[in-house]
Amino acid sequence: MALVEESKNSKTSWLKIGRIDYMSFVGNDVVAFAKGCFIVFYKISDDTEAFYMANSYDTGEGVQCFVGYQSAYMFAFAEMTPSPRIFLVTYPSFEHISVFQDEENIYSYLAMSFAEMECLVCLTGIPTFEIVVWSWRTGQKLASQPSNLFSTDQLIRCSVSMPIGVGQLSRYKNGSTLQLWEIHVCSKFCILHKTEIKNGLHSGTYVTAFCWSPEGIMYITDKEGNVYMIEEGSLMCKKVCAWPRLSPNQKMAPANLLWLKGGVVVSGPDGDVKFFKRSGKSNWAEMWVLYGKGPLVSMAVNRYRDMMVGWTEESIIYQVILEPIEELRQLNFYGHGFRLIEMIHPTDEYFATVDMNNDLCVWMKKSGELLESAQIDQSSLVLDMACNPEMPYLALARSDGALEIFAIYYGVPNSLNVLYLCNDQLSGVAFSSTGALIVTACYEIGRIFVTQGLVGTGRRMKVLEHLLTNKNIVNMVVSPDKSVPKLSILFNDGNVRKHSNELCVYSLPKLELMATINLPKWYSEIILNGNTYIGLPYLSRQIDIFNVNIAENTFNEIEEKESCHKLRKYQITGDQKHIVTYGWDGLVHVRDAETMVIFITFQPHHRIMKGVKRAVIDYKAKYVVTLGEEGNLVCTEILTNCGHSEKEHEKTTQFDETYFRRKTSVMGRETVLNNLTTQAAEVNKITWLQEKQQELLDMERKAAAPELQLIKNEFSLLQRELVQLLNKNENAPPEQKLDILEFDLDEKNRNFLLNEAATERDNLRRLLEAEIKDCDRLFEVIKSNTWDKMKVKGRCIKAMLDDFKVENFPLLPVDPKFEEELKLVMERRKLVKEMSKEDHFEPWIPSSDTNEGLEESKTEEFNLNKGKQEESTSKEEKENPYVLFGSSSHQFVPISDLHCSQFEMGSLFNSSSEIIMLEKVCSDLRLHFNNLFDEMFKKKEREMTLLAERNARLRTILSELEITCHAPSEEPPPIDLCWSQEEQTERIVTITDEEVPAKPYISPSEQELLDKEAAEKERIRLLLAVDNFREKALIEMMDGVLEVRWEDELKKEVPIPKCMIEKKCEDYNEADQKAIKDYEEKCKILQSERERYRKMLEIEYQKLKASIKDSLTQFDAKLHELYITKLKIDSAISHESLKILRIRQMDENRLRYEEEEKLIKERIETAEVVFETAVKEVLRLQAAVEESRANYELNLNKDKSLAKKFKSEFQNTNATLGMMDQLFKLFKRRPKIQQKAALYPTLLNELARLTMHPDQKAFLPPEFHDFLRGL
Repeated sequence: MALVEESKNSKTSWLKIGRIDYMSFVGNDVVAFAKGCFIVFYKISDDTEAFYMANSYDTGEGVQCFVGYQSAYMFAFAEMTPSPRIFLVTYPSFEHISVFQDEENIYSYLAMSFAEMECLVCLTGIPTFEIVVWSWRTGQKLASQPSNLFSTDQLIRCSVSMPIGVGQLSRYKNGSTLQLWEIHVCSKFCILHKTEIKNGLHSGTYVTAFCWSPEGIMYITDKEGNVYMIEEGSLMCKKVCAWPRLSPNQKMAPANLLWLKGGVVVSGPDGDVKFFKRSGKSNWAEMWVLYGKGPLVSMAVNRYRDMMVGWTEESIIYQVILEPIEELRQLNFYGHGFRLIEMIHPTDEYFATVDMNNDLCVWMKKSGELLESAQIDQSSLVLDMACNPEMPYLALARSDGALEIFAIYYGVPNSLNVLYLCNDQLSGVAFSSTGALIVTACYEIGRIFVTQGLVGTGRRMKVLEHLLTNKNIVNMVVSPDKSVPKLSILFNDGNVRKHSNELCVYSLPKLELMATINLPKWYSEIILNGNTYIGLPYLSRQIDIFNVNIAENTFNEIEEKESCHKLRKYQITGDQKHIVTYGWDGLVHVRDAETMVIFITFQPHHRIMKGVKRAVIDYKAKYVVTLGEEGNLVCTEILTNCGHSEKEHEKTTQFDETYFRRKTSVMGRETVLNNLTTQAAEVNKITWLQEKQQELLDMERKAAAPELQLIKNEFSLLQRELVQLLNKNENAPPEQKLDILEFDLDEKNRNFLLNEAATERDNLRRLLEAEIKDCDRLFEVIKSNTWDKMKVKGRCIKAMLDDFKVENFPLLPVDPKFEEELKLVMERRKLVKEMSKEDHFEPWIPSSDTNEGLEESKTEEFNLNKGKQEESTSKEEKENPYVLFGSSSHQFVPISDLHCSQFEMGSLFNSSSEIIMLEKVCSDLRLHFNNLFDEMFKKKEREMTLLAERNARLRTILSELEITCHAPSEEPPPIDLCWSQEEQTERIVTITDEEVPAKPYISPSEQELLDKEAAEKERIRLLLAVDNFREKALIEMMDGVLEVRWEDELKKEVPIPKCMIEKKCEDYNEADQKAIKDYEEKCKILQSERERYRKMLEIEYQKLKASIKDSLTQFDAKLHELYITKLKIDSAISHESLKILRIRQMDENRLRYEEEEKLIKERIETAEVVFETAVKEVLRLQAAVEESRANYELNLNKDKSLAKKFKSEFQNTNATLGMMDQLFKLFKRRPKIQQKAALYPTLLNELARLTMHPDQKAFLPPEFHDFLRGL
């Protein structure tokens, strides 16, 4: 494996680059990808790997973007600095061909691509976002132009056809923009020309990727996997392939595509990889498909060898194999999403990582080979990881409060146990120096657990101690003292999370507080070097070394040392012999733990990408594995000696390896018990804290059981006695019975419940009263803002017989500002009309002189032949000058003569004046109709009163017919018409007692007042009744009237003679018979009078009914006329509104036309500037073409002259004729000068150098290489 030596003291052993989004081929079979400070090269032919490290000024400060050159083993990359340089480097020697920089502008680079004719096209980033064309041979900047696409996620690719096409894709969160460029190179000049896709591509299409075919055709794909083709000449976009639609719940990956062997390879949104190829002129067919192999987030193709590779989301690089069968061959796995790393002690030959998928992976330290991986519970997240210093197993702190133990047996992870401690997330875990104890903690609430750490001895894992501090933990560390282990914790007050000055020391495993020390500085992290504390002060680049006195709760004097870091954010870790610091600056410093002297410094990560996230070192200080914030996992081999001897690095540890081996045989009883316990805990999720709480409750319940039983017995006895007393009281005499409340043994509780009920009632009453007040307040607000503001309230009049209604116009009060503006407009119009009376040319209006001339020239024959209809029409127009004004408003309200005609609407002043006056006309129309409406409403009020009186008389007639005439009518009783709320709108905002269905609550005090008022009214009525003897006498004698009415007499029956009641018929005498005869005559007279009265009533009844019907019909007819009037007035108002809209449209069109005129003028000016620029460019190009033509002719003449003089140059030599012929043939086969190149003097010099040194490599066109091979 070819490596680059960064320094004499260290070298990079291997690299896991994580996820990437771009790959490129370098030469024929080398694929390259980059991130951070590294560019990785994977040679497909022999599966070897090399990388280029850019971590210095000479090699480049980071890699922002890069591109490979397929015609030769060369690549280019841009630095990750504010003013970046571009490096052109060879492969595999990594020699610099050229380094160039734009010293005038400061920007970064987002992407780059090699083009034909020795051009390197680059896309800059913030703030310019320009397309820049460089000549990579000379480092000359040929052209630049702003792209006007402002996004940091952009991609550019160049075509291989002429002219050079450049595709620029800018991707945003909710969309994308595709832009095309053309590069024209002529001699020393380069022109960038932007082109546009004409049609066929919808504006809402989200383009995710594109590629070029060798013919210059662009192919693009959207997020749904559909493929489109953009032709080179016409730039027309056409959809050629459609991807099947996915289900709404299916996860979509970004689609990708590349050109390969006459077709396109598409990685779809569902993860399938398909190859489409043209079959015919316009049809495309699916040739092959690989299911479930993607998605390929990045792809690269070598167009010379038809070789293609892809990169998946899992950071696996595949090669697309086409023969003999289509498949994806895995080349290498680079891992991705690393979050945690840890060395596997005690041998430190392996290390473990935890990624974003919660996979635990074990790697070989020296080679970076993935040995094995294990899946951790997906419902949780591993937040911290530590390894036992004496035994090969890891302790993982999970977010679900579980502590999981993994044994590592020769690189194979094996889950030993899972202990669910609590429901809070475990943020940190640490081992004691002997590995006998595991300390894990919840940093947010300060909950600490101490568990048994010697899992490898075969014992079951158990919790030794637990402590809850209710403080935030910043950092915790276990002392390396094997005799008296201690736990040191940095606490804070909760307002800050990342630093503290409160140091607490606890004993292990009892977690007894030994000391609390307030440090003079705030620290973000501490570690223990023996008994000495090493702290990192917050926002400082110093390292503090101090000791603490636990007995006196004090600390010794702080010794300050330089950290040698460039930025103030860094971290510290280490073991008993070495201290490692790393941070955002990307530097890693390794120190001797005793002297704190740095013996090695290297930079595996870049500061722009937040540097180093985590670093671990083996106990021999030979290898350091670092994890960067960008995702790179780098192993650096330290070549210098740390200062310790081999004997000091030796470790003597003994443990039973068979316990850590993955079990494949029959399990023992204890193992089965452990597994069953673990499975039960995982199913039920019962934590250790919950078990302890349950155990405590069980112990308390067991201790209180005797006392509880005694209380129950006493309560049962008390119940029986109380029942006996209640039965005795129930059977006792009434005078001896006690109230039931006397037997209430829990009077206190009863009173408490009563008080609670009273309080609840009071709270409910207050709540209801508050809601009522809120409703009243809201009602007043709504009423004052809507109802009260209306000058004319909206109401209607309903027909009495028909089913229609007429509504009025609700009106607001007249705005005083409008009145003032109207007055001002009318005064202005008077002045304008007076001043411009004779200024307008109106030939259709005859003047006075013209009238006189016309009258003199009129003949008598013309006057006689003039029709009467024309006279009447002219007379009508003369009387009504507003007939042709386009509205009917003049029929209802007077129209002012100050209105503007259509010929006067040429200014905004007249338009605004006319709008105000038309609004006044609309207001007058509404007022006019409201007046008519009010008169009709009063008429209905009179009709309703008259109808009520007539209905009352009809009811009286029906009553008289039934009572007086004893002839009840079959006519139904009359029905009174009622006013609706739409007619009497004031009823909407008022509520009467009859409208409320619930009876109002009357309190006892209010009821007492009402009773007193009723008693007072009754007393007054009785006092008044004492003085009403006259009214009583009148009622008794004459039914309360002074005159006797005829109809009242008809109601009285003829008195029956006494003889008819007291005697029998045979006992009647003459007097009795006379009396009977008089009685019969009176009955006949009464019956005839009643019959006459009945006929009178029936006639009056029919007249009243007819009168009511006529009256209601007449009212409905008048209301219908008012309805028609309303329609006409609405039409007139619509006419005026249309006038207003037309005037406003005219004003808007006038303004729009002015803006369009300005835009046209600006376009003309821009076109003139472009034209002038184009003319200058054409002249410059013409001069360049003439110069190129002259140079070409000169070189052609020189070539002919050299051919003529070739043989004469060898006359004085001993060359034979055959040798001369061979030399002349080689002379003829030498590279010819082509018109497309402008730098051929440089190429010829390079060719001459290679003639003397044929072993060296260079980057020349193919014809030059053919010439060298001929030599």
